[in-house]
Amino acid sequence: EYEDTLANPYIAAERGYEPVLVDLDPWAGGSDVLLGLEHVAGVRWHDLDGADGEFDADGLLHRLPAGPLGERVLAHDRWAARPVDPDVVRAAMHALRLSAGLLVVDGAVPADLPELRRPRDRVWVAIGADVRSSAAGIAATQWLSLQGVQHRTVLLHTGAAPEHDEFDRIDELVRVGRSEWRDLDRGV
Repeated sequence: EYEDTLANPYIAAERGYEPVLVDLDPWAGGSDVLLGLEHVAGVRWHDLDGADGEFDADGLLHRLPAGPLGERVLAHDRWAARPVDPDVVRAAMHALRLSAGLLVVDGAVPADLPELRRPRDRVWVAIGADVRSSAAGIAATQWLSLQGVQHRTVLLHTGAAPEHDEFDRIDELVRVGRSEWRDLDRGV
């Protein structure tokens, strides 16, 4: 049952896990957009700029933008997209590990993981079936393998299950309808 919640923050929220999505990529579409929380008031990464020391775990959690089911997100403000100080990221991650029921981290680059990952954390690489996403996914899975990081892969596709011989393995295939894919591209 817990494993199922990893794939969908809404299921996790419905089951009372208090999921938090942490977005580490300042130039991507944003996890807040993915959850439809881009206009919800709350703390974004730029609000934490200059912080020093530890965060109040519950205080940080309850100041994040929250959805109707309790799903929360720590994302970049689209108007202030820039990398976050690594010390601030570590402090925020530590606080959220203490307060969130389920922490999902969207890393921009696999190299972000070693400092933030704990031995029991699960690492998933989500890969699109298009050429650019596949190339990035292959590079990410190879890098993780070379670093000895146990990971699983999920391939998102819009049609019949694509050929994926170029990957060591695909652990999950997720079919996404064309209209859903367009919605994701637009941030819906």
